[in-house]
Amino acid sequence: MRREIVFTLSFLVCVLLTGGLFASGTQESTGPVVEPGSMEEIITAAKEEGVLVSYGLPDDWVNYGGILGILKSKYGIKSMDTDMGSGSIIAALKAEKNAPVADATDLGFNFATVITSEKLSQPYKNKYWDEIPDYAKDPDGLWSAAYWGAFAFTVNTDIVKNVPKTWDNLLKPEYKNMVTMKDPRESGTANMMVLAAAFAHGGSEKNVQPGLDYFKKLKQAGNIRPVRPSTSAIQKGEAPIA
Repeated sequence: MRREIVFTLSFLVCVLLTGGLFASGTQESTGPVVEPGSMEEIITAAKEEGVLVSYGLPDDWVNYGGILGILKSKYGIKSMDTDMGSGSIIAALKAEKNAPVADATDLGFNFATVITSEKLSQPYKNKYWDEIPDYAKDPDGLWSAAYWGAFAFTVNTDIVKNVPKTWDNLLKPEYKNMVTMKDPRESGTANMMVLAAAFAHGGSEKNVQPGLDYFKKLKQAGNIRPVRPSTSAIQKGEAPIA
């Protein structure tokens, strides 16, 4: 089975997105692949390969664990995931451009232009293509979005007694050294956090300065904790607020 890369792009600011993108290496293509063989052929080839290699599909993110578990229980296909942010994924895809390693990857929506400009995917349109909104897919089939998400604060209430409910709440002295986030220069989720904060303070997708100003204040207040948030870090109390 020819190794294929699946780009799943996530938009995390309350925007509805559907679908998913399949891409295979960087070979020249005359047009989008609409049907890559019958389902029986795909299943047979996938079983022969035996392993799904992915970047950024951890078990605790959007039920990837459940989805990949079905592949194993139903088809005997194992999964090998390396959890990394969108920036790291892009770097890996560039390095592996001529010899793809990953079969599947989940990227922040804002990294879609890199996939297109760097030619990191092969055109593919799945059978639900016409149902995907135009804003959530590349017209030539280079990528499409797979899900949507709304921001919320995740709080370890064993440590944080007064749960913050707004962005401005996080600026309070009681949350000193408690707020964690990933690097917005590398993480699609953190990038969209800045955008969400911008919207909350009068900004827009064309004016993210209010979001940048907000996080500057949060840092100056001493409330940002230099810890990468994760389910484990939250449970252990290493990331009281994420």
